[in-house]
Amino acid sequence: INILWGGNAPALKVGLIAIPPLWSGFWRFALGVICIAGWARLNGIPMRPRRDEWLGLLLLGLLFTVQIGLLNIGTRYTTGSFSAVIIATYPLFTALYAHLLLPGERLGVARLSGMLIAFAGICAVFVQDWFALMGRATALGNAICLVSAALLGGRHVLAAHLLQRIDPTRVVLWQMLVSLPCFALAGW
Repeated sequence: INILWGGNAPALKVGLIAIPPLWSGFWRFALGVICIAGWARLNGIPMRPRRDEWLGLLLLGLLFTVQIGLLNIGTRYTTGSFSAVIIATYPLFTALYAHLLLPGERLGVARLSGMLIAFAGICAVFVQDWFALMGRATALGNAICLVSAALLGGRHVLAAHLLQRIDPTRVVLWQMLVSLPCFALAGW
Protein backbone atom coordinates (compact mmCIF):
# COMPACT_ATOMS: atom_id res chain seq x y z
CA ILE A 1 0.00 0.00 0.00
CA ASN A 2 2.83 2.40 0.81
CA ILE A 3 4.44 1.77 -2.57
CA LEU A 4 1.16 2.64 -4.30
CA TRP A 5 0.63 5.64 -2.01
CA GLY A 6 4.15 6.89 -2.80
CA GLY A 7 3.40 6.72 -6.52
CA ASN A 8 0.19 8.70 -6.15
CA ALA A 9 1.73 12.19 -6.33
CA PRO A 10 4.05 11.51 -9.28
CA ALA A 11 1.18 9.81 -11.15
CA LEU A 12 -1.06 12.77 -10.38
CA LYS A 13 1.66 15.16 -11.59
CA VAL A 14 1.96 13.29 -14.89
CA GLY A 15 -1.83 13.23 -15.29
CA LEU A 16 -2.03 16.99 -14.72
CA ILE A 17 -0.13 17.51 -17.97
CA ALA A 18 -3.26 16.52 -19.90
CA ILE A 19 -6.17 16.87 -17.45
CA PRO A 20 -7.02 19.85 -15.22
CA PRO A 21 -6.74 19.12 -11.47
CA LEU A 22 -10.41 18.91 -10.50
CA TRP A 23 -11.46 17.16 -13.68
CA SER A 24 -8.81 14.55 -12.86
CA GLY A 25 -10.46 14.06 -9.48
CA PHE A 26 -13.84 13.60 -11.15
CA TRP A 27 -12.67 10.82 -13.46
CA ARG A 28 -10.68 8.96 -10.79
CA PHE A 29 -13.55 8.94 -8.34
CA ALA A 30 -16.23 8.22 -10.95
CA LEU A 31 -14.31 5.05 -11.76
CA GLY A 32 -13.91 4.36 -8.02
CA VAL A 33 -17.67 4.76 -7.44
CA ILE A 34 -18.45 2.31 -10.25
CA CYS A 35 -16.02 -0.29 -8.88
CA ILE A 36 -17.11 0.02 -5.24
CA ALA A 37 -20.83 0.11 -6.05
CA GLY A 38 -20.40 -3.01 -8.20
CA TRP A 39 -18.50 -4.78 -5.45
CA ALA A 40 -21.13 -3.78 -2.87
CA ARG A 41 -23.92 -5.03 -5.11
CA LEU A 42 -22.18 -8.38 -5.64
CA ASN A 43 -21.76 -8.76 -1.87
CA GLY A 44 -25.28 -7.60 -0.98
CA ILE A 45 -24.11 -4.53 0.95
CA PRO A 46 -26.83 -1.86 1.06
CA MET A 47 -25.50 1.47 -0.16
CA ARG A 48 -28.39 3.74 0.76
CA PRO A 49 -27.55 5.48 4.05
CA ARG A 50 -29.95 5.32 6.97
CA ARG A 51 -31.50 8.60 8.09
CA ASP A 52 -29.02 8.97 10.98
CA GLU A 53 -26.01 8.46 8.65
CA TRP A 54 -26.64 11.25 6.13
CA LEU A 55 -25.13 14.18 8.02
CA GLY A 56 -21.85 12.40 8.82
CA LEU A 57 -21.50 11.04 5.29
CA LEU A 58 -22.19 14.44 3.72
CA LEU A 59 -19.68 16.12 6.03
CA LEU A 60 -17.08 13.45 5.22
CA GLY A 61 -17.82 13.84 1.50
CA LEU A 62 -17.34 17.61 1.63
CA LEU A 63 -14.10 17.22 3.58
CA PHE A 64 -12.97 14.60 1.04
CA THR A 65 -13.82 16.93 -1.86
CA VAL A 66 -11.90 19.90 -0.47
CA GLN A 67 -8.93 17.76 0.59
CA ILE A 68 -8.58 16.00 -2.77
CA GLY A 69 -9.19 19.24 -4.68
CA LEU A 70 -6.41 20.96 -2.74
CA LEU A 71 -4.08 18.00 -3.24
CA ASN A 72 -4.66 18.08 -7.00
CA ILE A 73 -4.25 21.86 -7.22
CA GLY A 74 -1.24 21.94 -4.89
CA THR A 75 0.50 19.17 -6.81
CA ARG A 76 0.09 21.23 -9.97
CA TYR A 77 2.17 24.02 -8.40
CA THR A 78 4.94 22.01 -6.79
CA THR A 79 7.09 19.03 -7.64
CA GLY A 80 5.79 15.47 -7.43
CA SER A 81 8.37 14.64 -4.78
CA PHE A 82 7.47 17.61 -2.57
CA SER A 83 3.78 16.76 -2.92
CA ALA A 84 4.43 13.15 -1.91
CA VAL A 85 6.48 14.14 1.13
CA ILE A 86 4.01 16.81 2.26
CA ILE A 87 0.93 14.60 1.95
CA ALA A 88 2.82 11.98 3.96
CA THR A 89 2.61 14.36 6.94
CA TYR A 90 -1.08 13.53 7.38
CA PRO A 91 -0.43 10.98 10.20
CA LEU A 92 0.96 13.83 12.31
CA PHE A 93 -2.31 15.71 11.86
CA THR A 94 -4.35 12.55 12.41
CA ALA A 95 -2.64 11.92 15.75
CA LEU A 96 -3.10 15.54 16.80
CA TYR A 97 -6.81 15.63 15.86
CA ALA A 98 -7.41 12.23 17.46
CA HIS A 99 -5.78 13.52 20.66
CA LEU A 100 -8.10 16.53 20.64
CA LEU A 101 -11.33 14.85 19.48
CA LEU A 102 -11.40 11.13 20.27
CA PRO A 103 -11.60 9.71 23.78
CA GLY A 104 -8.68 7.43 24.63
CA GLU A 105 -6.42 8.76 21.85
CA ARG A 106 -3.98 10.68 23.99
CA LEU A 107 -0.52 11.74 22.88
CA GLY A 108 1.94 10.36 25.40
CA VAL A 109 5.64 11.10 25.55
CA ALA A 110 6.55 8.22 23.19
CA ARG A 111 3.99 9.19 20.55
CA LEU A 112 4.83 12.88 20.77
CA SER A 113 8.56 12.08 20.51
CA GLY A 114 7.94 9.95 17.44
CA MET A 115 5.92 12.73 15.84
CA LEU A 116 8.69 15.25 16.48
CA ILE A 117 11.29 12.91 14.94
CA ALA A 118 9.05 12.40 11.90
CA PHE A 119 8.55 16.15 11.56
CA ALA A 120 12.32 16.71 11.79
CA GLY A 121 12.82 14.16 9.00
CA ILE A 122 10.33 15.97 6.78
CA CYS A 123 12.07 19.28 7.48
CA ALA A 124 15.41 17.68 6.55
CA VAL A 125 14.01 16.63 3.17
CA PHE A 126 12.83 20.17 2.47
CA VAL A 127 16.02 21.90 3.59
CA GLN A 128 18.06 19.62 1.32
CA ASP A 129 16.09 20.58 -1.82
CA TRP A 130 14.84 24.04 -0.86
CA PHE A 131 17.70 26.08 -2.34
CA ALA A 132 17.66 24.19 -5.63
CA LEU A 133 14.00 25.11 -6.09
CA MET A 134 14.02 28.67 -4.72
CA GLY A 135 13.29 30.33 -8.07
CA ARG A 136 10.26 28.13 -8.75
CA ALA A 137 6.67 28.67 -7.70
CA THR A 138 6.73 25.68 -5.37
CA ALA A 139 6.02 27.52 -2.12
CA LEU A 140 2.35 28.05 -3.00
CA GLY A 141 1.95 24.43 -4.09
CA ASN A 142 3.69 23.23 -0.94
CA ALA A 143 1.39 25.32 1.26
CA ILE A 144 -1.72 24.03 -0.53
CA CYS A 145 -0.49 20.43 -0.18
CA LEU A 146 0.15 21.00 3.53
CA VAL A 147 -3.44 22.19 4.02
CA SER A 148 -4.55 19.08 2.11
CA ALA A 149 -2.48 16.89 4.46
CA ALA A 150 -4.05 18.59 7.48
CA LEU A 151 -7.53 17.97 6.04
CA LEU A 152 -6.62 14.35 5.28
CA GLY A 153 -5.72 13.88 8.93
CA GLY A 154 -9.10 15.30 9.89
CA ARG A 155 -10.82 13.12 7.35
CA HIS A 156 -9.25 10.02 8.88
CA VAL A 157 -10.46 10.97 12.35
CA LEU A 158 -14.00 11.69 11.11
CA ALA A 159 -14.03 8.43 9.13
CA ALA A 160 -12.87 6.50 12.22
CA HIS A 161 -15.77 8.00 14.13
CA LEU A 162 -18.28 7.13 11.37
CA LEU A 163 -16.92 3.60 10.94
CA GLN A 164 -17.99 2.77 14.48
CA ARG A 165 -21.61 2.76 13.26
CA ILE A 166 -21.62 2.74 9.44
CA ASP A 167 -20.55 -0.02 7.05
CA PRO A 168 -17.05 0.77 5.67
CA THR A 169 -18.16 0.25 2.07
CA ARG A 170 -20.87 2.90 2.46
CA VAL A 171 -18.39 5.32 4.03
CA VAL A 172 -15.92 4.95 1.15
CA LEU A 173 -18.60 5.09 -1.55
CA TRP A 174 -20.45 8.12 -0.22
CA GLN A 175 -17.41 10.31 0.28
CA MET A 176 -16.65 9.81 -3.42
CA LEU A 177 -20.29 10.20 -4.51
CA VAL A 178 -20.54 13.56 -2.74
CA SER A 179 -17.37 14.74 -4.49
CA LEU A 180 -18.47 13.90 -8.05
CA PRO A 181 -20.84 16.84 -8.68
CA CYS A 182 -18.32 19.27 -7.17
CA PHE A 183 -15.44 17.99 -9.28
CA ALA A 184 -17.63 17.84 -12.40
CA LEU A 185 -18.78 21.45 -12.03
CA ALA A 186 -15.31 22.75 -11.19
CA GLY A 187 -13.71 20.70 -13.96
CA TRP A 188 -15.76 22.19 -16.76
